[in-house]
Amino acid sequence: MEKKIIPIIEPVKPSSTLLKTLECFVANGGTNYASDDAEFCAYLDIPRIEIPAFQTVSEQDQERNLQIMQDADVVIVADIPFGTGNIRNLDGLENIKGKLYIHENIVNRDFTGGRLKERLDEIQKRKEVHFY
Repeated sequence: MEKKIIPIIEPVKPSSTLLKTLECFVANGGTNYASDDAEFCAYLDIPRIEIPAFQTVSEQDQERNLQIMQDADVVIVADIPFGTGNIRNLDGLENIKGKLYIHENIVNRDFTGGRLKERLDEIQKRKEVHFY
């Protein structure tokens, strides 16, 4: 059975190349459609949810994110800043089937006025989170 590893939001180049080399299924969540991450995903044929730069992740975009993640063995949240525009990417993670890995440094990159910590606390009440 092919491993399904889904980085939700991250700079995709380093880890995605490695995971594709290991023959893992890789997908990427919310990706700025004008970014080099989107171009890189296109080059490697990595499924992704493309959104405009500096736009709030819509409810529909997050529903598509969750559809991609629903059968993942692993979901990875990389070391990225969180603001009011992308905090929605964390919605529903407590309900995924696979393991959830979150970079420990994201708490130091919280630009949500404390909503990030609240959201992480809510997720951890219902889902084991592995911080890396």
